[in-house]
Amino acid sequence: MFKEARVKGVPLMPFSEFEPLLKNDYSVNQELASAWNAYTAELGNNGDILMKHMELYYRWRAARLNNLEKTASYAAASDQSKQDMSDANRMLAGDLEVLKYRKNVQPKAAGDDTGYEPCTLLDQNRINQWQLSCAMRRNRLDEWEKWALEIFENPEPLPPEVMRFFDDYIHDSYAGFYLAGEVTEYDRRKKVSEVVKKDRRSLKGFDLKIYDHAKKTEAALNKQKAGEALDEDEEKLVKEAEFGTPYPVMTDNDTADMRSIAIETQTWTRREGGGYFLPRGNYPLKGPYGEEILRKPRPAPETEKAAA
Repeated sequence: MFKEARVKGVPLMPFSEFEPLLKNDYSVNQELASAWNAYTAELGNNGDILMKHMELYYRWRAARLNNLEKTASYAAASDQSKQDMSDANRMLAGDLEVLKYRKNVQPKAAGDDTGYEPCTLLDQNRINQWQLSCAMRRNRLDEWEKWALEIFENPEPLPPEVMRFFDDYIHDSYAGFYLAGEVTEYDRRKKVSEVVKKDRRSLKGFDLKIYDHAKKTEAALNKQKAGEALDEDEEKLVKEAEFGTPYPVMTDNDTADMRSIAIETQTWTRREGGGYFLPRGNYPLKGPYGEEILRKPRPAPETEKAAA
């Protein structure tokens, strides 16, 4: 970005004239640099750049669909992040199941009320609401979904350095995009402070988990101050307390204790209900220099076309 700005004529100080401390701030880790260079080389500069980015991302998701938990980045994550990544990956697998169903499903005939046959209440925790709703209505795949499913059904392996780029540096905004629960340190500290003031007998659901977790943390910290030996769980709580507020892991099973009823209109989990196959924005049909962009507008679902 800094280089591009200077190329465009922005009067920024050249790197060679930076103070040593500022140079250190701008320095790039060489492992990140090599992974990034491999990614951009694989990305290329032809065609629809958005679709090319997503193609590489989908190829990585396909490669990690059944072994995400074996990566070094997963092992290094917090318990909450592990839970979030696993939940998102599980729902990706469910969405793929629905896409394959919708690929060949016949549109509904007049008076036909049947939909996605395997659908049960359990599907709400393994398939995103958007995909489940489309399956129940028997909506055929749109062009983006057809293209994405083809990548997952016939995945092309990524070069090792590109896999490392995704494994070590990618930010999964869907896995970490919350609609329910305490996410920030402030929110957690505030919630714990409120819950521990209450009588345990009046608590239920996730609030009860918070209360018990806080009391275990308090007991472990007191043992540490007294010089007593700590077991493995107590050591973990004490270490957690050094950097923040120890908090029980939030799962989709806890969602009902955390969310507003209104949110049920678009998800049954802690995250939004679109999943990985719903494009997140509108993009212009022409680039900054008037060049045509290959990606076409997302077509409306068949039910919306019929209504129109």
